[in-house]
Amino acid sequence: MYNRKRLDRERLEVYLVQLLLAYRPFLLVGGLLLLGYALATMFSSFLLGSIFLLVAAVPLLCAMSYPVVVFTARLGAWMATLGRKN
Repeated sequence: MYNRKRLDRERLEVYLVQLLLAYRPFLLVGGLLLLGYALATMFSSFLLGSIFLLVAAVPLLCAMSYPVVVFTARLGAWMATLGRKN
């Protein structure tokens, strides 16, 4: 017998990896726009600019690194199936 909860999580993980890879160019453009906004915001408020810089790092890393895409998909699948009961 197989573990249905684990199978659902793995199926969702594969779907999320394919979704993130399909939208990789949009993640790159969005990350670059957020990076520009973070740098512009740093001139007025260093703390707020630093927060935007950390937020901009996530889509940029997803656009440039396959292992980050896999880790993000695993994290998303784990969070989506966290409260599920069979």
